[in-house]
Amino acid sequence: TASVMERARRRWAEMQQQGYETLTVEEVAAQIAERDRLDTTRQAAPLRQAEDAIPLCTDGLTIPDVVARITEHYQAIAQPSPEFQII
Repeated sequence: TASVMERARRRWAEMQQQGYETLTVEEVAAQIAERDRLDTTRQAAPLRQAEDAIPLCTDGLTIPDVVARITEHYQAIAQPSPEFQII
């Protein structure tokens, strides 16, 4: 996950590339924060983090950085299956 401001910066950059220049980063952040509030407080299936989720703050990370961190974590906890052997 990323902070509201990080997500706003990313979304704002996308909007700039697409030619949408009407909102400020702060306005985009406010919209994201409101959407998060609505998603987490709705009556039907409110958005919640899974109990077994492993949080990863992606603020300031590139996509390859995130993939590397996920891969490192997986390799640290993965147990090889007895049925699977590399020959």
